[in-house]
Amino acid sequence: MVQRFHASRLALTGQPFPIVSGISFNPRAATAGYAFSKQGLIVYQLATPPPPSRLTWFSLSGERLATVGKPAPFSSVSVLPGGHEAIAQTEDGNGHAALWIYDLESGQRRRFDPGETPFQEALWSPDERQVAFADGRGNVVLKTASGSGPSRKVFSLQEPWSLSAWSANGRLLILNVLGAGGWDVWMLPVRGKQKPHPFLQTPYNEYDGTFSANGRWLSYISDASGRSELYVVGYPRRGAPLQVSTKGAVFGGWVPRQSELAYVTAQAQLVIIKVRTTENQLQLGKPEVALRGHSIPGIERYPGPHPAPANFFSPNGKRVLLAVPVAGRTSEKLTLLTDWKAATTRL
Repeated sequence: MVQRFHASRLALTGQPFPIVSGISFNPRAATAGYAFSKQGLIVYQLATPPPPSRLTWFSLSGERLATVGKPAPFSSVSVLPGGHEAIAQTEDGNGHAALWIYDLESGQRRRFDPGETPFQEALWSPDERQVAFADGRGNVVLKTASGSGPSRKVFSLQEPWSLSAWSANGRLLILNVLGAGGWDVWMLPVRGKQKPHPFLQTPYNEYDGTFSANGRWLSYISDASGRSELYVVGYPRRGAPLQVSTKGAVFGGWVPRQSELAYVTAQAQLVIIKVRTTENQLQLGKPEVALRGHSIPGIERYPGPHPAPANFFSPNGKRVLLAVPVAGRTSEKLTLLTDWKAATTRL
């Protein structure tokens, strides 16, 4: 959209006018796929669905083990806590998304209907009895995993936010909330009368929190060093944060049910670190690059919270489930518009 601007009065004038429709847009990072030049050029990228991919099991050494189901335009995939099923989201490029539950043995899938439209993201509780999701209207909603019964709104906020993770005991949801200083980590009790509250709130960005299996340690991503890195801090008593990654981390956290941390680098490599924990201390092992150093396909490379931090590990932490493009790597087209200012004569 373009609108005239009165520079001396610092005010918009007239009505906004569309230049291009269907631009790619990332609501979590508040960025869109376009750029202007002083010479009167605009380059833009249209929204397109993800390329067809197939769910594929890999060993941590990078061996391709098995495929699950048929190819689809997956935008995210997570193994459910029990390890027998996975939840995958597909998108059509026009903002329409669908959730599918895959049987990891048979490859059969069934659609999960949250009962709210539109919806954004979905997180299964550790006992697989509840699903938390955003309803697109600022509400955190809980629904039974079977899909039966009414939804229950547990939280509403005007500021931008996204889901991050459940606590291992199923009593807390971790949220990413955009505050005055950037992204903050909030805790949302889903039982009782306790109110949601910020846990990490600084002048820097903190997001993508995950709990350790014993609930005593919280991992998160922060750009306090000038670059996004993975950190760990005690919970509920914070103490001094411990930096885990050293060369950048797009997203990461605790491997479910394991004494391990994992993160994805800016080069989309998966790094795993074994951890020794006591009640008050944490000792990190040597970082190990998994999958023979091959990059993980489909990883978002924008700053800010990842869309529902990926849980692609099997319950024993020995395998990962990835959505692999069936036609190899694809590149998105860019369009150059040489005289966008001509459209402003209609303003």
